[in-house]
Amino acid sequence: MEKKHTAFLIGLLAVIVLISGCITTTKFKSEPKDPTATLVIGRVEFNIKNFESFHGVSVNGVHTKNVQLDFINQSTDEKRLIQSFGENGFFYSTKLEPGVYKIDKVYYRLTSKKARVSIWVGTSTENHVEILRGKVNNLGYIDAARDGSLRTASYDANKDYAETRKLFGEIYYESGWLSYDWTDVEFK
Repeated sequence: MEKKHTAFLIGLLAVIVLISGCITTTKFKSEPKDPTATLVIGRVEFNIKNFESFHGVSVNGVHTKNVQLDFINQSTDEKRLIQSFGENGFFYSTKLEPGVYKIDKVYYRLTSKKARVSIWVGTSTENHVEILRGKVNNLGYIDAARDGSLRTASYDANKDYAETRKLFGEIYYESGWLSYDWTDVEFK
Protein backbone atom coordinates (compact mmCIF):
# COMPACT_ATOMS: atom_id res chain seq x y z
CA MET A 1 0.00 0.00 0.00
CA GLU A 2 2.83 2.38 0.86
CA LYS A 3 4.43 1.93 -2.62
CA LYS A 4 1.13 2.83 -4.33
CA HIS A 5 0.77 5.89 -2.12
CA THR A 6 4.36 6.99 -2.86
CA ALA A 7 3.89 6.42 -6.62
CA PHE A 8 0.66 8.43 -6.52
CA LEU A 9 2.36 11.34 -4.71
CA ILE A 10 5.29 11.33 -7.14
CA GLY A 11 2.85 11.33 -10.07
CA LEU A 12 0.83 14.15 -8.52
CA LEU A 13 3.98 16.21 -7.93
CA ALA A 14 5.05 15.68 -11.56
CA VAL A 15 1.65 16.93 -12.79
CA ILE A 16 1.85 20.00 -10.53
CA VAL A 17 5.36 20.83 -11.80
CA LEU A 18 4.21 20.34 -15.40
CA ILE A 19 1.16 22.57 -14.95
CA SER A 20 3.09 25.30 -13.14
CA GLY A 21 5.70 25.24 -15.92
CA CYS A 22 2.95 25.87 -18.45
CA ILE A 23 1.45 28.75 -16.48
CA THR A 24 4.63 30.61 -15.51
CA THR A 25 6.22 32.77 -18.17
CA THR A 26 9.61 34.11 -17.21
CA LYS A 27 11.30 35.00 -20.49
CA PHE A 28 9.98 37.48 -23.01
CA LYS A 29 9.21 36.43 -26.60
CA SER A 30 12.11 38.43 -27.99
CA GLU A 31 15.15 38.70 -25.72
CA PRO A 32 18.00 41.18 -26.39
CA LYS A 33 20.98 39.85 -28.34
CA ASP A 34 23.45 42.72 -27.79
CA PRO A 35 23.84 45.97 -25.81
CA THR A 36 22.49 48.08 -28.69
CA ALA A 37 19.24 46.09 -28.89
CA THR A 38 16.13 48.25 -28.75
CA LEU A 39 12.68 47.41 -27.42
CA VAL A 40 9.55 49.48 -27.92
CA ILE A 41 6.86 48.37 -25.50
CA GLY A 42 3.53 49.55 -24.18
CA ARG A 43 0.00 48.48 -23.41
CA VAL A 44 -3.21 49.31 -25.24
CA GLU A 45 -6.93 49.02 -24.60
CA PHE A 46 -9.61 49.70 -27.23
CA ASN A 47 -13.16 50.17 -25.94
CA ILE A 48 -15.71 49.74 -28.74
CA LYS A 49 -19.43 50.14 -28.11
CA ASN A 50 -22.78 50.65 -29.83
CA PHE A 51 -21.82 49.17 -33.19
CA GLU A 52 -24.28 46.95 -35.00
CA SER A 53 -23.30 43.33 -35.58
CA PHE A 54 -21.80 42.55 -38.97
CA HIS A 55 -23.24 39.27 -40.27
CA GLY A 56 -23.80 38.17 -36.68
CA VAL A 57 -20.30 39.22 -35.55
CA SER A 58 -19.99 41.87 -32.82
CA VAL A 59 -16.93 44.03 -32.25
CA ASN A 60 -18.36 45.65 -29.12
CA GLY A 61 -16.33 45.24 -25.94
CA VAL A 62 -13.04 46.17 -24.31
CA HIS A 63 -10.20 44.74 -26.41
CA THR A 64 -6.62 44.27 -25.22
CA LYS A 65 -5.39 41.70 -27.73
CA ASN A 66 -5.41 41.88 -31.51
CA VAL A 67 -5.31 45.67 -31.35
CA GLN A 68 -2.94 47.07 -33.97
CA LEU A 69 -0.99 50.31 -33.80
CA ASP A 70 0.18 51.94 -37.01
CA PHE A 71 3.71 53.42 -36.53
CA ILE A 72 5.07 55.69 -39.31
CA ASN A 73 8.75 56.68 -39.35
CA GLN A 74 8.77 60.46 -39.91
CA SER A 75 12.08 60.41 -41.82
CA THR A 76 11.42 57.49 -44.18
CA ASP A 77 7.58 57.20 -44.20
CA GLU A 78 8.04 53.48 -43.53
CA LYS A 79 4.94 52.05 -41.86
CA ARG A 80 4.97 49.24 -39.27
CA LEU A 81 1.95 47.60 -37.71
CA ILE A 82 2.47 46.35 -34.17
CA GLN A 83 -0.18 44.06 -32.69
CA SER A 84 -1.08 43.65 -29.02
CA PHE A 85 -1.34 40.30 -27.29
CA GLY A 86 -2.66 38.94 -24.00
CA GLU A 87 -5.04 40.18 -21.37
CA ASN A 88 -2.72 43.04 -20.34
CA GLY A 89 -2.69 44.53 -23.85
CA PHE A 90 1.09 44.43 -24.27
CA PHE A 91 2.48 45.37 -27.67
CA TYR A 92 6.14 45.42 -28.60
CA SER A 93 8.67 45.66 -31.40
CA THR A 94 12.40 45.09 -31.62
CA LYS A 95 12.38 46.13 -35.28
CA LEU A 96 11.74 49.89 -35.04
CA GLU A 97 14.91 51.77 -35.90
CA PRO A 98 15.78 54.74 -33.68
CA GLY A 99 14.02 57.89 -34.83
CA VAL A 100 10.79 59.84 -34.59
CA TYR A 101 7.54 57.97 -35.22
CA LYS A 102 3.91 58.92 -35.43
CA ILE A 103 1.25 56.51 -34.23
CA ASP A 104 -1.23 57.22 -37.00
CA LYS A 105 -4.11 54.89 -36.13
CA VAL A 106 -5.20 52.32 -33.60
CA TYR A 107 -7.18 49.43 -35.14
CA TYR A 108 -9.22 46.52 -33.92
CA ARG A 109 -9.65 43.92 -36.62
CA LEU A 110 -11.88 40.90 -36.33
CA THR A 111 -11.93 38.19 -38.95
CA SER A 112 -14.32 35.27 -38.84
CA LYS A 113 -15.86 32.90 -41.36
CA LYS A 114 -18.84 35.26 -41.61
CA ALA A 115 -17.24 38.72 -41.62
CA ARG A 116 -14.12 40.82 -41.62
CA VAL A 117 -14.46 43.99 -39.57
CA SER A 118 -12.03 46.84 -38.92
CA ILE A 119 -12.72 49.64 -36.44
CA TRP A 120 -10.10 52.35 -35.98
CA VAL A 121 -9.31 55.60 -34.23
CA GLY A 122 -7.11 58.20 -35.87
CA THR A 123 -4.70 60.03 -33.62
CA SER A 124 -3.61 63.64 -33.38
CA THR A 125 -1.26 65.07 -36.00
CA GLU A 126 0.97 66.07 -33.08
CA ASN A 127 1.29 62.46 -31.87
CA HIS A 128 5.04 61.77 -32.16
CA VAL A 129 7.42 59.60 -30.14
CA GLU A 130 11.21 59.39 -30.29
CA ILE A 131 12.67 55.87 -30.13
CA LEU A 132 16.20 55.55 -28.72
CA ARG A 133 18.75 52.78 -29.50
CA GLY A 134 19.92 50.42 -26.76
CA LYS A 135 17.01 51.14 -24.42
CA VAL A 136 13.59 49.87 -23.51
CA ASN A 137 11.33 52.59 -24.90
CA ASN A 138 8.29 52.43 -22.60
CA LEU A 139 5.21 53.97 -24.25
CA GLY A 140 3.08 53.30 -21.18
CA TYR A 141 -0.64 52.78 -21.57
CA ILE A 142 -2.70 53.89 -24.56
CA ASP A 143 -6.49 54.10 -24.30
CA ALA A 144 -8.61 54.26 -27.47
CA ALA A 145 -12.40 54.32 -27.68
CA ARG A 146 -15.04 54.36 -30.39
CA ASP A 147 -18.81 54.80 -29.96
CA GLY A 148 -20.87 53.79 -32.98
CA SER A 149 -24.13 55.47 -31.93
CA LEU A 150 -22.54 58.82 -31.08
CA ARG A 151 -20.01 58.57 -33.91
CA THR A 152 -17.26 59.65 -31.54
CA ALA A 153 -13.71 58.49 -31.08
CA SER A 154 -11.09 59.22 -28.45
CA TYR A 155 -7.43 58.52 -27.90
CA ASP A 156 -5.32 59.09 -24.81
CA ALA A 157 -1.63 58.32 -24.14
CA ASN A 158 1.19 59.20 -21.70
CA LYS A 159 -0.24 57.12 -18.87
CA ASP A 160 0.86 54.42 -16.44
CA TYR A 161 4.54 54.07 -17.37
CA ALA A 162 5.41 52.61 -13.97
CA GLU A 163 2.54 50.10 -14.15
CA THR A 164 3.65 48.91 -17.60
CA ARG A 165 7.18 48.27 -16.36
CA LYS A 166 5.93 46.64 -13.15
CA LEU A 167 3.61 44.26 -15.04
CA PHE A 168 6.38 43.38 -17.49
CA GLY A 169 8.74 42.59 -14.59
CA GLU A 170 6.14 40.46 -12.80
CA ILE A 171 5.34 38.38 -15.88
CA TYR A 172 8.78 38.21 -17.52
CA TYR A 173 10.96 38.35 -14.42
CA GLU A 174 13.87 36.53 -16.11
CA SER A 175 13.94 38.81 -19.15
CA GLY A 176 17.22 40.41 -20.15
CA TRP A 177 15.27 43.60 -20.94
CA LEU A 178 14.94 44.27 -17.22
CA SER A 179 18.69 45.02 -17.04
CA TYR A 180 18.42 47.70 -19.78
CA ASP A 181 17.72 51.38 -19.16
CA TRP A 182 13.97 52.00 -19.39
CA THR A 183 12.95 55.40 -20.73
CA ASP A 184 9.39 56.70 -20.51
CA VAL A 185 8.58 57.95 -24.00
CA GLU A 186 6.13 60.82 -24.02
CA PHE A 187 3.90 61.56 -26.98
CA LYS A 188 4.49 65.09 -28.26
